[in-house]
Amino acid sequence: SVLNMLNAKYFIMQNGQVQRNPNAMGNAWFVNKVSVVPNADAEISALDDFDPSSTAIVDIRYGEQLIDTLDNTNSNIVLTVYQPNYLRYEYDTPNEGVVIFSEIFYDKGWNAYINNLPVSHFRANYVLRGIRVPKGNNIIEFKFEPTLYKLGERISLASSLIVLFLLFFISFKELKS
Repeated sequence: SVLNMLNAKYFIMQNGQVQRNPNAMGNAWFVNKVSVVPNADAEISALDDFDPSSTAIVDIRYGEQLIDTLDNTNSNIVLTVYQPNYLRYEYDTPNEGVVIFSEIFYDKGWNAYINNLPVSHFRANYVLRGIRVPKGNNIIEFKFEPTLYKLGERISLASSLIVLFLLFFISFKELKS
């Protein structure tokens, strides 16, 4: 079940042949149940025996982001854009729900948006991302926007402009003399 939730599409068998995994979960899916556990140790232990297609296991520290009742009948989600620093999903659901993404949870720099509005996302199944979604036809975006990288870009731009200004100034002084 862990390999299925990680979207392992193929297995290499001992004889070297490649076998397709028909149970791979895909890029994202709605769950019908969320099992809240007291800590990360319990979260990883619970992965021994669970069905990732219907259940998500979530640490209690993310409990405020969850809802009690889930009915994801007739809900679907599709990955429409995949880039290393940007993911876009389109979904349609008649009820508020919880979506699990076959992407590693890393909150330092990854921001989640629903219809261009920032929302919180959480860790599910010990390593994956999860998000609470409103009902309707909406767009989820994950953007990698680390603050240190943006600061570094600004410093680099300012430094480049200063160097260009100095070169222009020196060239102007040389031409004038």
